[in-house]
Amino acid sequence: MRERRATRTIGLVVVVTLGIAMIAAGAVVAIAVLRDGGFGAVRGTAQAADYIDVSGGAMPIRRVPSSGSGPHAAAEEHLIMATITDLTTFWSDEMPGLTGRPFVPLAGGLTAMDSTAGTGSAPCVSSPSQIVGNAFYCPSDDGIVYDASTLVPVLLHRYGIGGLVTTFAHEFGHAAQAEMAGTAGGSTGGSTASPSDGSTDSHGSLLGEARADCDAGAFLAWVIKGHAAHVHLGEDALVDAVGPLLDFSDPATVSPSDPTAHGLALDRLSWVLRGYRGGATACRAMTTDTMHATLGEVASGSTSGSTPRFTSRRALLAAAEKSVWEFAAPADAATPDGAFDADVREATASGLLDVTAAHGQFAQATVLALTIGRQRSRTSTETACFAGAWVASVFGHAQPGSLGSWPGDADEGLAAVRAQPHVTFADLAAYADGFHGGRSACG
Repeated sequence: MRERRATRTIGLVVVVTLGIAMIAAGAVVAIAVLRDGGFGAVRGTAQAADYIDVSGGAMPIRRVPSSGSGPHAAAEEHLIMATITDLTTFWSDEMPGLTGRPFVPLAGGLTAMDSTAGTGSAPCVSSPSQIVGNAFYCPSDDGIVYDASTLVPVLLHRYGIGGLVTTFAHEFGHAAQAEMAGTAGGSTGGSTASPSDGSTDSHGSLLGEARADCDAGAFLAWVIKGHAAHVHLGEDALVDAVGPLLDFSDPATVSPSDPTAHGLALDRLSWVLRGYRGGATACRAMTTDTMHATLGEVASGSTSGSTPRFTSRRALLAAAEKSVWEFAAPADAATPDGAFDADVREATASGLLDVTAAHGQFAQATVLALTIGRQRSRTSTETACFAGAWVASVFGHAQPGSLGSWPGDADEGLAAVRAQPHVTFADLAAYADGFHGGRSACG
């Protein structure tokens, strides 16, 4: 049985206390997640800037086991039901233009499974242990099953409402794909339908995940434009909203032909952007040739992230300095006297080299690329684009053991951009644009 999952297994159960408030504002009932001590920007006096209006009818949720429910289960279920309601509206608007047929809502509905329970079964799941930290679309049932005890609380705690919305938008994208392929609810093998373009190559499964990420991006754009009746997000929420897809991406050692492959973090960001910019039509048009997966572009083998490439930070930064300056000014590779030392002191003082050390030496090298790029750019987006273009210039082209030679380097570079203070979704997009389009994409 193949499962279509929104995220990788989180790996450890995180016990969190969620601040969830139900707020009455006239006829509007909203649920918002309280993080960092408050709502952030507030419109009026009652509603958070990012919130989900849970008033009105919604698809009911089946609980497995039926008695399983945490202290915040009801509030969490209201968030999910309202999100699914908006997703149904979105695809009801989109499907006729894509297939010439109306969209048929999920026949199997929603199933919340308690992964901590000893026994229990749900569509495509014979044991609670199979769904720890996961959510997925079950095509044989035409429904979405999710881990209510671990996944949902962690999503809300780490990423807020946006992360929850994007996760379910990804799974709903699989449902839409199955309907476009004419197999929703009709599969007997428990596996998601093949891509509707008829692709039969080894990347067919990855293409389905790419399209689901793309569909999530299309839905987010629709929400940001204010078309959703229930989900209300501002652009500032998008960094957190795409966080689950980026954090629960594949290790660089996964093969693109692996039936559970979802792509590297950069891949998933790029696919979200395609839908965010081009809508559901762009997602349906994706093929294995046009999805441009980075996963597998650099072979694993002996060049992996298991051991440091450089024995000291000084050696690492010296190598990064040489590489970035050769990229920035190939006609004059010599660094201006004293500029590098000042940049390193600034980066070290900001703590970014220490923060990104956990991601790997290439992430630290990208901090230097961002610092040098900042001197040559007018905005933070141009800086991130410069860094992305530099990463692409060495990724897969570098000698073994040097910067750019390891299969996870592109994701380490993205991690460095995400670690920047006050990073925006536009910055993340610019890194991807620079990687795929080079410096000409940076303005």
